[in-house]
Amino acid sequence: MQFKEIPGQKKIKQRLINTVKENRISHAQLFLGPEGSGKLPMAIAYAQYICCTNKQDDDSCGECPSCKKINNLVHPDLHFLFPVVKQGKSLEQVNDYLPQWREFLIKNNSFVSLKQWHNFIDAEKKQSIISTNDANELVRVLSMNSYESEYKVMIIWMAERFYHSAAPKILKILEEPSPKTLFILISEDQEKLLKTIRSRTQLLKFTSYDDDDVSQYLQTQYNKEAYQTNTVSVLAEGNIARAIMLLDEDIDNSFNYTEFRNWMLLCYKPKFSDLKELVDKLAALTREKQKEFLKYGIQLIRNSLLINYENTDLVRAVEEEKKFVFNFAKLINDKNAVKFIDLFNEAIFHIERNANAKILFMDVSFKSMQAFKIK
Repeated sequence: MQFKEIPGQKKIKQRLINTVKENRISHAQLFLGPEGSGKLPMAIAYAQYICCTNKQDDDSCGECPSCKKINNLVHPDLHFLFPVVKQGKSLEQVNDYLPQWREFLIKNNSFVSLKQWHNFIDAEKKQSIISTNDANELVRVLSMNSYESEYKVMIIWMAERFYHSAAPKILKILEEPSPKTLFILISEDQEKLLKTIRSRTQLLKFTSYDDDDVSQYLQTQYNKEAYQTNTVSVLAEGNIARAIMLLDEDIDNSFNYTEFRNWMLLCYKPKFSDLKELVDKLAALTREKQKEFLKYGIQLIRNSLLINYENTDLVRAVEEEKKFVFNFAKLINDKNAVKFIDLFNEAIFHIERNANAKILFMDVSFKSMQAFKIK
């Protein structure tokens, strides 16, 4: 992974490059930011730049043996710690999952989410953690000398998933690391990290991407047309991991737009005779598509409020939707907007727990009819 493969985040890239050039690499760093903001690919690109034997002015060479090994995630001095679930005797610790982990990162260019990881390893509803045994293994591995490079690099993904008895295990090694050891902790929620861990790391904050960055990245990396990536980027809301998931699931934004508009019109009038047919159509979708359909609805409700508050420059919608959104906004107010958002979020919650989709969408439809009457 090279810096040039990561969209945007120019200031962060330059800051990391300068730490190497000026020989002031902090031994423990916390990459903090929302999902899909490039923290993990940036950590890998940083490790590659540090270990590269033919560094360029603004990136690793990508060709030396060290770069090739890191690009394939098999460099002996690059280590990973990440949350896993216990699935029998064959899959218990991080080391057991390494082949799957490498395949997972390479498939998604390291733009990944915890949900994608759970789906990839068929974790179902199990809780993933970084266990005490894995923390002990981290200490053991990093107490050894490096094999090929000057630095040993440990990337801890989703560091907030440390089991309560595991987190203290790394405190001592964070305080007194072996020479030329770099820890990169990656987190989406620093409040879930121990304060003692946060205080021992240098913080680097990441922000969500612009829609244009997401769209351009998808066009370049996945050979998609602009009309496809523009709609996906709006739905992804600056989250490249989610954008990749939407592409994988083949989420059709035109379907969401057309059917959500029809659904709301049937609920507003209301038209019970036509409603059953539409509910059957929604119930036939996959669970992921049902959730994205409802998330699309939440986005339109929020856009409607922005229009009502005259913040139209913040409206996130592609051109074909805007006319509908501006008309729909006339039916939305502060009170029923809250009701709609709660309804759709609750429906997403129940879909994730395998609720009967026909009953669920019909129930939401009836409650939406009532919400339109709220003034």
